[in-house]
Amino acid sequence: MDPAFHTPMYFFLRVLSCYTSVTVPKMLVNFLSEDKNISYMGCVLSHSVLRKKMSNQTTMTEFLLLGFSDVPELQILYFVVFLVLYLISLLWNLPIITAIALNHHLHTPLYFFLMNLSILDLGSISVTISKSMANSLMNTRSISYSGCVAHVFLVIFFASADFAILTIMAYDRYVAICQPLHYETVMNRRACVQMAASALIS
Repeated sequence: MDPAFHTPMYFFLRVLSCYTSVTVPKMLVNFLSEDKNISYMGCVLSHSVLRKKMSNQTTMTEFLLLGFSDVPELQILYFVVFLVLYLISLLWNLPIITAIALNHHLHTPLYFFLMNLSILDLGSISVTISKSMANSLMNTRSISYSGCVAHVFLVIFFASADFAILTIMAYDRYVAICQPLHYETVMNRRACVQMAASALIS
């Protein structure tokens, strides 16, 4: 098989083609005819064919990442650019986290959620840029299957947590503006911790 097709998209397309080649013909026959049933033997046969097709698949141990360029000088340039972006993110978010954690006057719901948002931003940029930086520096293009799954999971986790924290911050400002007399009761420390934890869990 051509190594150029060792990418996540082609891997999932190959798995999908195995399922469709077994299940779609019977579905089309049932759709075009009056008979909507399948015999017990037909069901067992479809299942065994599907299992055989899946067992004949070669195991993917790694994927190839398509870089911006194959020129080594440009790879170094991309590494420097990504490193600068990462350092800017660190220099932007770390002072926010430190100031909020150390300053007692900033221990309010708004700044508590802002600190959580900065932590999530650092996590998300560390997940997305770190592999690109490593590949550009070492001039490699591969990522393991487990590494790819972990990257996808972490990107989804940080993105959903960011949206949840932003939604909670919007609710915090709504309560502060529309219900100022109830603000201390509604947005107490326990409620803030529970909302932040639910944002991370969801």
